[in-house]
Amino acid sequence: MTILIIFIIFVLFVAFYSIIINLIKKPKFFPLLFTESLISYITGKKEEAIKKMEELVKSNSEFIDGYLYLVNWYQERGEKEKAKRITELLSLRRNLPKDKELIIFKKLSHFLAEDGRYFKAISLLEEIIKSGFKDKESGLFLFTLYLKTENYSQARDFLNKYGKDLFNNEQLATYYAELGNRLLKNDKKEGKEYLEKSLKYNEKSFYSLFYLGKYYEEEKEYEKAISYWLKILNYYPHKLSFLKEKLANALFSLGRYDELVNIYKELGRKTKEKEYYFEIFEFYEKMENLKEAINILEKEKDSIPEIYLLLTKGYLKLNEWEKAYRSLDNYIEALKETKKLNCPYCQKELGEISAVCFECWQWNV
Repeated sequence: MTILIIFIIFVLFVAFYSIIINLIKKPKFFPLLFTESLISYITGKKEEAIKKMEELVKSNSEFIDGYLYLVNWYQERGEKEKAKRITELLSLRRNLPKDKELIIFKKLSHFLAEDGRYFKAISLLEEIIKSGFKDKESGLFLFTLYLKTENYSQARDFLNKYGKDLFNNEQLATYYAELGNRLLKNDKKEGKEYLEKSLKYNEKSFYSLFYLGKYYEEEKEYEKAISYWLKILNYYPHKLSFLKEKLANALFSLGRYDELVNIYKELGRKTKEKEYYFEIFEFYEKMENLKEAINILEKEKDSIPEIYLLLTKGYLKLNEWEKAYRSLDNYIEALKETKKLNCPYCQKELGEISAVCFECWQWNV
């Protein structure tokens, strides 16, 4: 009977040998030290947090998360080489959990790219994507590096193969537009095809419309260029500063410079963007015809308070002091009106400061 008991104990010891050894090796202070390190970091004691995490990984070199925390903290402290070295060593380990391997490869690819080792970074990112990880961040960085290294065929193949799995339509429109814009340098036909393809994912894509307008401008097809830029201003009226010179030059090339004011008037009324009225004033100021600017602005003055300032400036230049003072007073009164507390989402007057609007149920109003 005694021999049987000894035999059973021996079998159990062999079966649980690895677990017993790990328990013996694993420091008892492991959970406490890890927690202390994170608390130190959160409370702003970053040097102390780093020392504790360093002590932890020294006692347990299999604790990958500890190394990853250290990589981030070293980077914050400006010790890039130290962070990079740890990441490189981690990347050499075998049998890493897949989620940890993904994080390590991503970090290493960024270090490599920062050092100008683009093709090594690309190979790491390709390994991530080909292994089945649908990691959006890795995919976008890989596509970006393809563009950086002018590997446009690989960039094209990547988007065609993985684009729909990784990105939404709005993002795809932007990425195809950038690819098309860069392809224009070598192959205008292919570049234009990709610019047009990008609009199929998002017809309002700013970059798609802008690059197509620029393409037609360079081809001296100004009518088409103008049509794309006007679409941008209809969708994004605040983008006028990016387009006003291009729009003016295109209309001038067509001998239709006078149409510019009508475009600004129409978009100003539609969008209530003050910049359009500033441009109208500047246009007529250059033409030394401030009276015409004032005639237009007087009709629109109640729509935007800043128009009163333009009128004040115009009347001052014409030495019409009384009208200038009246416009300035009107501007001050208009400002008082705009100081009412309105919900930015539904425009309902709130009456007092409130975090929530009970009309449209939006927060942070």
